Amino acid sequence: MIASLRQAQKNFIEFGACEERCIEFVRKPNKQDEKDVQWKRLV
Repeated sequence: MIASLRQAQKNFIEFGACEERCIEFVRKPNKQDEKDVQWKRLV
């Protein structure tokens, strides 16, 4: 099952990935990572 954007945001806040099965593929942010200034939380 694929998570909706809202659910993926909730999941990322809760455990750091869009889905639990994807945790192993998520890397920690680095200094070059920037948050999009137009990003809006849907949750």
